[in-house]
Amino acid sequence: MVDETTDVSNTPQMSLVLRYVTDSGVKERFFRFEDVTSDKRAEAVAARILAFFNEVGCTSKVVAQCYDGAAVMASGLHGVQARVKEAIPQALFVHCFAHRLNLVMSQGAAKIRGCKIFFTHLSGLAAFFSRSPKRAKLLDDICQRRLPRVAPTRWAYLSRLVNTVYERREELQEVFAHIVDHHEEFDADSVCCADGYVNLMSSFEFRFLLATFNSIFAHSDVLFDILQTKELDMQFCLKMISDFSDTIQREKLSFPAIYEETVGENGEPGRRQARAQVDVRTRYQQLHRGIIDNLHTQVRDRFKTMRD
Repeated sequence: MVDETTDVSNTPQMSLVLRYVTDSGVKERFFRFEDVTSDKRAEAVAARILAFFNEVGCTSKVVAQCYDGAAVMASGLHGVQARVKEAIPQALFVHCFAHRLNLVMSQGAAKIRGCKIFFTHLSGLAAFFSRSPKRAKLLDDICQRRLPRVAPTRWAYLSRLVNTVYERREELQEVFAHIVDHHEEFDADSVCCADGYVNLMSSFEFRFLLATFNSIFAHSDVLFDILQTKELDMQFCLKMISDFSDTIQREKLSFPAIYEETVGENGEPGRRQARAQVDVRTRYQQLHRGIIDNLHTQVRDRFKTMRD
């Protein structure tokens, strides 16, 4: 298994991990980092991997290679996996299941304009506190919980952020209101952002999407943990993925509860004029259904090659 990581000096490195079987079970061992600053092309990376196999004497035992979905690694024509397979035909390529789940969730949500805006605001909300010790202390005093930092390729981190904001939504509104009410104690940027977040946190659509994704992530987090276990059985994982796909479809039934919960907290949403004169509840039901259908399609398409 190979992935890229960056050290504290911002130097790109390639991490090399071997997964193997002993009498006591499946083991995973990190071997080392290799500096890939000089050349990160597929040819150079593959050459380093093959040299590593020769060095540790396991070339004849390699049966699989696992990377992320980046083109330089996963391409079937000139990617690292294709070049390694030329030298070791039995080394089947497996796109990391957990990484693929990250892609399923992120790309499924990003296809809907409202969802992309929602997650952009959510990420900005976490950054708002991380950039200022004074804001962070206020968050500690009122919420008694920090907001998780997010990473573009780690959807599970965003899931934790959604869960934290959902559970602490009232306290967060209190934090932003405090900054606005005590504007003389904070800089202009803090006050401006806090005023925007007061409106955001009280908007019906933000609250509705927050509840929607909190419900969805309760299922995806379970699957993500399964896909991250060392004792990974492919058939079991494929069954869990299939079950997750079915569960996501059943999430459509949760719309009435999520909608009524949001109405109970925020009141009825604003009745903006729609082209087709669709009533507000129906519009939110269509949004909810669109999210579910996009995620279901991504699960089906992204994991199809693995099932085949």
